Amino acid sequence: MVAVFEFSSGAMENFRLIVYRESHMLYSDLKSTDKRKQINTIVVAHEVAHQWFGNLITMGWGTHLWLNKGFATWISYMVTNILFPEWQIWTQFLQLSADGLSLNALQQSHLIKVEVDDAHGIDQILDDISYKKGSAVIRMLQGYLGNDIVQLTQGKGSRTSNGNSSSLKEKDQEQCDETLWVKVNVEQSGFYRVIYDDELAARLRKAVVKNYLSATDKLGMYYMLVKDCPL
Repeated sequence: MVAVFEFSSGAMENFRLIVYRESHMLYSDLKSTDKRKQINTIVVAHEVAHQWFGNLITMGWGTHLWLNKGFATWISYMVTNILFPEWQIWTQFLQLSADGLSLNALQQSHLIKVEVDDAHGIDQILDDISYKKGSAVIRMLQGYLGNDIVQLTQGKGSRTSNGNSSSLKEKDQEQCDETLWVKVNVEQSGFYRVIYDDELAARLRKAVVKNYLSATDKLGMYYMLVKDCPL
């Protein structure tokens, strides 16, 4: 890995020679901020992931670019979560999903798999759909299938979502039985929005206020349900 002064791109995953802009690789405990440490961790993990998925294993053509870019984006957050679980980095992954949903809602949106006629066409799909929607879809598959299926090893004590799990804290289970509710899209792993009816929305609002939901689920529901409630 090499840091290059004023490198035009943030980083580039050349096979066996990853090049970074200095600010995206170099870090000082005395001068750098915690935010810079976090950004650098994600960027380095992203580019190293490309050494396997994108270099050693390469898509047959640009039609499947989203698998290349989406995978590296997703695994960069997974690795960061393993290295620094105290950052709760998956809560920040929600911003990626939100950006992908924003572009996906526009008329000029496109599928994550796009037929590319020539090399120049690849540049046209290097956007939030390929990176952010692509990574969110992979994250959704991870949540649905479970880590064992996708052959991933999470940090010790991590919870695997198998499609039937709940973000309800165990210690609060008995307290919450009296006000039954269902939170769809656990840990916001799915690339979709959920609309709740008024009755369920009211129950979920109480669950948020009483801190029954995980940080990720609370953030995912905030704009729909609890703008007027303290988190």
